[in-house]
Order: sequence, then structure tokens, then C-alpha cells
Amino acid sequence: PRTSSGTMPCIRVLRTAVIPALPRLDTKTSSRERATHREKEKRNTLVENASFTAVCPSFSRFPFEVWIVPKRHVTSLTAFSEKEAQRFMQLLRECIRRIYFVAKDYNVVFHESPKNADLHFHAELYPRTSHLAGVELGTGIIVNGKGEQEALKTLRRIGPHATEKKTR
Repeated sequence: PRTSSGTMPCIRVLRTAVIPALPRLDTKTSSRERATHREKEKRNTLVENASFTAVCPSFSRFPFEVWIVPKRHVTSLTAFSEKEAQRFMQLLRECIRRIYFVAKDYNVVFHESPKNADLHFHAELYPRTSHLAGVELGTGIIVNGKGEQEALKTLRRIGPHATEKKTR
């Protein structure tokens, strides 16, 4: 099957020898700062289960961006118990299903902790609703025209049992 952009769906797994710029910023944040930040983001909860919370972060770079964050501190996918792995995949599937109603193209990025660091694993979902323009390309600053509350309202309205006909 082809995506709306006409390309075949694919999965790319990439592990880098260096820590890229965005994850490197996480390594400079204390665990206390990260815990405080996670607490503030609870108001942006889209859906959750016993092991994970999916949020539309207040600092999102893309419209309808969703992060899936474990409630227990883990540094990588391999640290999940079997039950946590099932719950993670269920929540990931639920978030992708909701996002698919607003954007047929999306990226899923897994952030694992580098060796010798103790970062909290999380997954980020980036719906591809627009293309980078002059500001983004010229400055590296990404402009997001949709706030987290508007995104939450739309994604919550889609709901767990919505069909494409009902939401359009």
C-alpha cells in the first residue's frame, strides 16, 4: 500500500555513534527537572494505560505531535517487561490510529538513553501535516501553528472507537 504522499511505507532503524543535538540537550537536564516537567505536562494527557501516558506536549514542534512516556523509569525498549511491551504497543497503535485521521503520513521516533547516561525512554510521533518553509529552512526554528490544547481537543474527539466517516 502507498501513503498519501505516494511513497511506500517503510521503517528505518538508526543507531548513531554520536548523540544528536536534540537528545544531547536531554543529557544536560537533571532528573529532578525532567520529573517536574513531566508533572506539568499531565494536563496535556491524550490517553493513558497502567504503564504509559500519551501527551500532546506544550512545547511540540509539529501540529498533533504526541509523546508516549513510560510511567516507570526505563532507559530503552529492551527494559520493558512483557506486559509493558504489550501496553506500549497498544498505546502506540491507539495514538497512530488517532493521528491517521488528521495526517496520513507520520514519523515515530524512539528516544533511548545513550550508554553512560540515565535518560527516560520515550517515543515521539510526528504527524506530517505541513512542509518546512522559509523560516524553518532559513533559521532552523520550527513554526507550529497549532497549540497543544487545540490538538488535544481534535485527537480526543476522534476517540478510541471512531471511524473515518464519523470524524470527517
